[in-house]
Amino acid sequence: MYHFGEETHDQIYSSRSRFAAGPVAAFAQQTLTAETTSVGSTPHYIDTTFAAALESAGVATLQITEGATLTNSVKAVAEGQLDIAPAPLILPFLLSRGIGPYSGVGAEKGKELAENIRVIFFHAGSHQIFAYYNNNPVDDITKLSGKRIWNGPPRGAALTSGRATVQLLSGLKEGEGYEGVQTPWPDAISTITGGSVDAWTAPDGLPSGRQIRVAAAGATTIHDIPSALYNSELGKQITAAPGHAPFSMPV
Repeated sequence: MYHFGEETHDQIYSSRSRFAAGPVAAFAQQTLTAETTSVGSTPHYIDTTFAAALESAGVATLQITEGATLTNSVKAVAEGQLDIAPAPLILPFLLSRGIGPYSGVGAEKGKELAENIRVIFFHAGSHQIFAYYNNNPVDDITKLSGKRIWNGPPRGAALTSGRATVQLLSGLKEGEGYEGVQTPWPDAISTITGGSVDAWTAPDGLPSGRQIRVAAAGATTIHDIPSALYNSELGKQITAAPGHAPFSMPV
């Protein structure tokens, strides 16, 4: 069960995801390889559904490896070592410039590799911030000083967006007002449900298998981003960044 607060500003910003593939022609019952995230995540649900659709249509058999780090998966697709992977939209952009997690690749090689990636289809999941509804340690989502917040895996696009979400809401940077907690995706649910954090951020669809599992331990609140912050200079910078776009949902 998801509880919304009394104020129902509907602005959230979106950390969009797309499914990328190398230039592979899928003929009848071809075997393709794919990597996806951990069980319960939106990419995992979509990937497994996609595999079932390909199989039932007699197009291809999709062999899926779970629990992958998508930063590495995107590079593997670009290098021809993997056929399909879900990817936050910002990753192909970073690869094409050889920056961020791909700084070791370099600009020239990164551009060459990024040209090998093709989009199969597109899914948009918004980046949200949550807290438990009962005994909620977060009275005001814009006042997060001193809180412990799970803001993503140890590295990658989700962590960048998670840090940006907290900074937009509270004006705080990790380590300068709040404590950021990171774990690999497979450990995220147990970390949150174990009560070791006050709030958490995640790029999920609505509904989300991951958030449903978290809510099984107690009703949760999805906090919105107030309009004044959403439309602020920092808010506009975040929604205009590569791989992001404005998103709002009526509640």
